[in-house]
Parts: sequence; structure tokens; C-alpha cells
Amino acid sequence: MVAAALVDVYEATFDRRWLDEARGLAEDMVRLFWDERLEGFYDTGVDHERLIVRPRNLFDNAVPCGSSVAIETLFRLAILTGESRYEATAVRALRPMADLMARHASGFGRFLCALDFHLGPVVEIALLAPERGDGIQALAAEVFGRYLPNRVVTGSIAGDPRGAEGIPLLQGREAIGGKPTAYVCRNYACELPVTDRESLARQLDAS
Repeated sequence: MVAAALVDVYEATFDRRWLDEARGLAEDMVRLFWDERLEGFYDTGVDHERLIVRPRNLFDNAVPCGSSVAIETLFRLAILTGESRYEATAVRALRPMADLMARHASGFGRFLCALDFHLGPVVEIALLAPERGDGIQALAAEVFGRYLPNRVVTGSIAGDPRGAEGIPLLQGREAIGGKPTAYVCRNYACELPVTDRESLARQLDAS
């Protein structure tokens, strides 16, 4: 759940540090909690003390279970980073849950959210600030002021190689005319870039 929270923090701040931290935790999560034979996540890591039965909660209650949050986080990271192995692991973890989700949907709310995210379409939004590094607040407010459950948001200062490194949605993007610029994409195919809130609103309405 910490990795999911760090992705949220990255989307809110566009501070690359948080995305890198989320990726590091995701790598640890798969290494410690993933079971290849089971095709799923346990609640204790391989470095945990040996128990009679290794616990694995599969039900989403008031607090979602770790597995469903892990799956959703991997799907989000797959889009943000372009790492297909994250998506592949998430799909493998979802597949064995299909029958349970179909028969007892009320107990698998976050799993179903993860499935819905995977089936899409996912709205991918990249915000580019001009080189002086300001001005995207209005565009960001338009994005975050809407209910877009299946979306990922990334942002950077135009021309900053560190901010765009390893993030396909930011590769080759620029601030048009030195203005804050938004790119609305689906499966990395983007509409024409826009520089004002009203045009961004129209593109988001169409999504």
C-alpha cells in the first residue's frame, strides 16, 4: 500500500523521487511476496519467520487486501514506466481470481477496480511546464478536479532529461510556444497538445 501511496504522491507533485521510490518498493514486493507456483502474493515475505501456514488474505473489506492494491499498483507503474513485466505480473495475479470475483463480487471491490483499470481505456495525461518551471497548476487542477478513476498523470519541466527519463509519456514532449502544455493519450497515442484549460477540458470530456 505504501507503493500505491507513493505513486499518488508522484502524480500530485511530479517529483521524480517518489516514482523511483514506488518502483523500488514494487521490485521488493514482487521479490519477497510473489509466489511463482501460486501465481499470487502472500501477506508475508520470504524473509519472514517460518509459520505453520503462510497467510494470504484475498478479500477486500473496509481496507482493501494487499494483493488487490499490489495488482493495481503494478498496472499503474506499467503505464508510467513502460515496463511490461509489471503488467504481466499483475495479469497473472488477477487471472486465478476470475471465478471468485464473478461469484462474490461484493468481496472483491478493489480487485474489480484493478480489472477495470486493466481493461481500460486508461486516460494517460502528461503535463509539461515551460523551462522556467511554473504554470501547470491550472491544467493540473482541471485534471484532478474530475472523476477519472482509470487515469495516470505524469509531469515534468520541458527539456529536463531527469524528469522524463524512463517515462514514455514524457519522451519527446515539449511545452508548446513556451506555455504549459497538456497531452491526453490512450495507449501512448496522444491527441494534439493543448495549452489552455478549456481545450484540456474538452479532451477530457471526450474520454
